[in-house]
Amino acid sequence: MATSVSISQQAVSRGGRVAKAMRRQAKPRSGPGTMYFVVLIGLTVCFSLAYVWLRMHRIEVAYELSVNQQREQELDKEHRRLLYTLATLKDPKRLEKIAREDLGMSVPAPGQVIVLEDSSQ
Repeated sequence: MATSVSISQQAVSRGGRVAKAMRRQAKPRSGPGTMYFVVLIGLTVCFSLAYVWLRMHRIEVAYELSVNQQREQELDKEHRRLLYTLATLKDPKRLEKIAREDLGMSVPAPGQVIVLEDSSQ
């Protein structure tokens, strides 16, 4: 025990150098390595946020593309339906039937047709 008392007395007699040394060890080091580490962490956070934003933006664009493709299909279907309706309305048999039945028209007699000459010559 005498040695342990003498060691602690020596530590106290040295002006608390042991306690100061222990406090120095507890302090965080701040040097160029720490700065690089903080910059690395900051860059990692920034790149992670950019990656998440890009993924979210990609999902939004993919959703818009899907909606637009569906709309294109609907419009294409409507376009084909309208072309069919137009072809039906322009059918010569249908037009002749409307002219005869609804409008009371008939094929003109040979004397009813007058051919006009082209006066621009």
